[in-house]
Amino acid sequence: MEDESKIGTPKVVSIAKFRTDPATECQNALRTYWEALCNGRIMPDRHDVDPRGLSDILDKVFLIERIAPRQAQFRVAGQHLAQTHGFDLRGMPVSTIFTAAARARLEDALQALFDEPAEITLELMGPRTGFFTRITAHLTLLPLRGPDGEVTRAIGCFQATGSGRESSAPRFDIANEERRTLIGYADPERQPIGGAPGVFSGADAMRASQHRKAGDRPALRLVTSN
Repeated sequence: MEDESKIGTPKVVSIAKFRTDPATECQNALRTYWEALCNGRIMPDRHDVDPRGLSDILDKVFLIERIAPRQAQFRVAGQHLAQTHGFDLRGMPVSTIFTAAARARLEDALQALFDEPAEITLELMGPRTGFFTRITAHLTLLPLRGPDGEVTRAIGCFQATGSGRESSAPRFDIANEERRTLIGYADPERQPIGGAPGVFSGADAMRASQHRKAGDRPALRLVTSN
């Protein structure tokens, strides 16, 4: 099985220059990095990801792998997740960090992530840490192609805020969800297409065409007069 902790292409895309609201900094930086890796495609391949380009947010980044139609497990998980939950999440189901009430909605989101495929952003509500405070978090999931061309991997970012923890393993409810489908809504009757690297070739071609047209536009120049 592929060693998800060792990643490798020589091309490194850095997100160090992107700074935003601290509550969503990780999510915005990861999306910028992911979009740069697309390079005219609708999504990158798993092997395109290089952790050197994520050095500023690496403690909040994770990789997941699909293990069933509506389930996935952590393959790599940054230290921020371990510190928030009190243990290493590698090898654990993604549902581990959610309450029982939130898991059906999580399963719907995971199915959309891999089958449509789609970008997923979740606003999470955790346990109270005081009379007026509770843990909150943002979680973003962005699809990746696996070795066979199928969407079986995803890169994500988890960023929690709030002082302290009610327990060593807080569980989160889903307060809000946003989805952005990449090629249209999935056919619920669609069967998995094993070993088909070109399954998204049409969508890739359209995205590449749009990418080239955007690149043909004249660039803005700064003109100074002394």
